[in-house]
Amino acid sequence: MQRVAKWARHLPELGWTPAVLTTSERPGYPRDPSLLAGLPEVLPVVRSRAIDAWTAGAALESRGLLAIGKALRLVASFPDADAGWVPSAIARGLALARRHRARVILSSAPNWSAHLVGSLLSRLLGLPWVADFRDEWTDHPVFEGRSLHSRLSRRLEDAWLARADLVLATSGASRDRFRERGARRAEVIRNGFDPDDLPGAPWGPAPKGEALRFLYAGALYGPSNPRPFLSTLARLIERREIPASEVRVRIVGSWWGLRVTDPYPWLDVAGYVEHASLAEEYRRAHVLLLFMSGWPRCVLGKLFECAATGRPCLFYGQPDGETARLLREGRLSVDVPWGDEAGLAEAILGLHRAWREDRLPGGADPAIVAQWTRRRGAEQLAALLDEVVGA
Repeated sequence: MQRVAKWARHLPELGWTPAVLTTSERPGYPRDPSLLAGLPEVLPVVRSRAIDAWTAGAALESRGLLAIGKALRLVASFPDADAGWVPSAIARGLALARRHRARVILSSAPNWSAHLVGSLLSRLLGLPWVADFRDEWTDHPVFEGRSLHSRLSRRLEDAWLARADLVLATSGASRDRFRERGARRAEVIRNGFDPDDLPGAPWGPAPKGEALRFLYAGALYGPSNPRPFLSTLARLIERREIPASEVRVRIVGSWWGLRVTDPYPWLDVAGYVEHASLAEEYRRAHVLLLFMSGWPRCVLGKLFECAATGRPCLFYGQPDGETARLLREGRLSVDVPWGDEAGLAEAILGLHRAWREDRLPGGADPAIVAQWTRRRGAEQLAALLDEVVGA
């Protein structure tokens, strides 16, 4: 959501005025009003409600109408749990596009129902369609590929790639994969950071204090798993190679299928915090944590904000992946290959020694970081939109 919100902030200065179609608030998703900061006051935002067909189907099944209820739940889950939003989104989207004389439809996903809406609106209105893939869908490592639902998802994604006038990816490797799968045109716009979200950054070293403070800020899900780091640090403490009193680990972020409940006295799991509060979280930390396993084409979105803080990072992940390449390009991390627990232990010990001796490494190369702003991404998008509409 940050990617699209920041585009909406900067595009009006670049000749494009967005009008936003989105869902009403839903339970289970964090609500963060601070992410609205900086958006144009006159930005049109239309929220449409979803039909809760899943719940209705479950109710029918509980009353003995098994076949009808199961069919309804199946329809309500394709392409994802937001399918019930599609009918109202089409109706409201047609009115919104006509009212504001839209020249192009841009959808951003996941959730994948947004691309279904974008594709349909494009056809109904006769407008070009830009499909922004913040993540890959059926090539994502957590995607289950054996069911009928999965096979239909694959076909639908292939149809989208062939249909869209422009496909956007967040990494060069994902762009290349979309081209291999038949995208008519695929380009890269990386995620980034907004300097206004980190006032005064890059900051000088955090005060040493009584403990080395590690911070993980971001969602917890399959490939971004902090447990190997936590268990390695726990072993170092058990072997008395690091005193428990000299280390603190703080995790802030949403849990998507992965909860951290380990009862370590040096671990603080805070859950989601408003984005406006992250600057102070970063400022208090000595070392920022990044994890990524099993998905070399992914570029972690939080990488860019971490780079802007001036804090060193410990990256435990795919050594041949695009995240690792950008980290090395920016010279901002201690880099340990995923699965190398001995190397991870040595990296933690090295950071602890450096903290004790007050010589922790600095952050990223400012010249590289300057290329990673959200404004730069919006400039790329505006230029691509001009091309798509033939301006």
